[in-house]
Amino acid sequence: MRHSVSELIRRGFVNTIANWPLLLIRIAESVLFVILAIAAVVAAIVPVVVSLGVQSASVGDPADAAAFILGMLADRWVVIVYVIAVVTIMLVIFVAVHSFVEAGSARVYVDAETAAGAVPNAPRERFRAFTSERWLAGGKNDWWSVFWIYNLAWGVAGLILLAPLLAMLALMFAAREEPAAVVGITCVGLALFVVFFIAVAVITNIWCQKAIVVCVARTHRAVGALGEAWREFRADAGRHIGVALILFLLLIVGSGVFASLSAVANINDSLGFQLALMPMQMVSSLVNSVFSAIVSAWFLACFAALAVEKR
Repeated sequence: MRHSVSELIRRGFVNTIANWPLLLIRIAESVLFVILAIAAVVAAIVPVVVSLGVQSASVGDPADAAAFILGMLADRWVVIVYVIAVVTIMLVIFVAVHSFVEAGSARVYVDAETAAGAVPNAPRERFRAFTSERWLAGGKNDWWSVFWIYNLAWGVAGLILLAPLLAMLALMFAAREEPAAVVGITCVGLALFVVFFIAVAVITNIWCQKAIVVCVARTHRAVGALGEAWREFRADAGRHIGVALILFLLLIVGSGVFASLSAVANINDSLGFQLALMPMQMVSSLVNSVFSAIVSAWFLACFAALAVEKR
């Protein structure tokens, strides 16, 4: 049965709510990432400060401080290598953890769709498939493939994004004798690049989500899942893009609303006013995290419906 975009979104939402423990796992993942990010910053900055031997007397003037730090960094290239290594390791850990969470979640959503069948307006009870054993099994079986799906897909996206940047640099070099032309090329090029970047990011995100559910539901291989996902996306781009744009728009609007609530505290600089609004800011931040987790899970569940439909 070929579901419409509205039916895919409805089924994805019902699947997400029916398997609500996966939302708690996503929220826990976000908390873990914050802790790891803080640990990474401490691990990267503290040794650098100690190595550079920065003292208050050495950095009294901002210009002198910048020159001092740059000079010290040039003499201590090992420090730069260390910071790059820390950042690289943390990024690998982030992607690996997220891959496990996505693989386990996709396993649950795919099994829920299979159990619910192609019946229109299937009730929530038919989508209940979460068990900790099922989620852990899905994560263990497919996290490595999902890890490489992310790396390969975004690696291709990075190469695609590199092309217009190189073209813009070439034009700037060709017009280097005309400052006005260089400024114009820079402004127009950056504006076009932002639009191009958003389009590539959206398509790559769709490709990754599709490949993850294809991997879990059928192939269990990264390269095969990416190839199959791309072919199905090209053959049915309307529904894939329709689902993605609706959920992206919902995420942007919702995040904007919560961000505006948090910004209310900045209309007055008084300490009493900000303390009075602190509970509202904390609640708004928590609700925003929950909302983002719901939309991310909803997105994956919608693509699970598309993958099961193609079986």
